[in-house]
Amino acid sequence: MYPFFWPSDINAPFAGGNFQTISPTSGWFSTTINYKGSPEIERRIAENVASSGRQLGIITEALLELAGNRKGEKLDRLREIDKQIREIKERSTSQLRREASAGLQALAERDKNQARHVAEALLRELA
Repeated sequence: MYPFFWPSDINAPFAGGNFQTISPTSGWFSTTINYKGSPEIERRIAENVASSGRQLGIITEALLELAGNRKGEKLDRLREIDKQIREIKERSTSQLRREASAGLQALAERDKNQARHVAEALLRELA
């Protein structure tokens, strides 16, 4: 215990909370990518069309499809990278599936009607 009063949440006037969102597109701490293109166009493409990762994924899929069973050091490296990426995505999806199931189960233990409502709404969305 502190022997004097000290508020734990101090806000400067007109500042709202003392919180800051940090993301790749924030104006404060962003990754710098050196290229000759327009940052505004690149941002719009990533937000509205496909991220750089998605674009590379499509290129990888197309290249491996065209390569078929061909052998080569670079193709082997690309196949290994593709395999590792797929494994990471699968682990992430499995984790989301476990979390969703646990969350719905916890809701069902508290309120079966609400859990049924959520499950039915999700099924309608997926149909």
